[in-house]
Amino acid sequence: MASRLRGAKRILEVGCGDGSLARHLANGGLEATALDLELTDRSAHRGVRFVEQDFLAFEETGFDALLFTSSLHHIHPLEPALDHAFEALKPGGALLAEEFA
Repeated sequence: MASRLRGAKRILEVGCGDGSLARHLANGGLEATALDLELTDRSAHRGVRFVEQDFLAFEETGFDALLFTSSLHHIHPLEPALDHAFEALKPGGALLAEEFA
C-alpha cells in the first residue's frame, strides 16, 4: 500500500474501525481523516482527525488518497458511493479498496 500512497499528504480512510491504520499512516507523516459510522476508539493521535459520520453524508473534498478498509461492501448503492469517493479526491488522487476475497 505504501507505494500507492507515494506523494500523498491528505488521506481519507473510510471504515476506520479502531483507527489503527489511520494512526499508522499519521506516524509516517500523513494527515489522516478517519471516518466510520461508529468509532470504536477516539483517542487523540497527532495527525489524525476522527469523524463519526456516514460516508455518503461526508462532504469534505481535496484528499490525495481515499482508502476503503473492508468497508466498501457495506455502502449501498455502490455506484453513488464510488462517484462520491472520486468527488472527494483531488484530480489524479488514488482510490484503494481493501476488501474480502
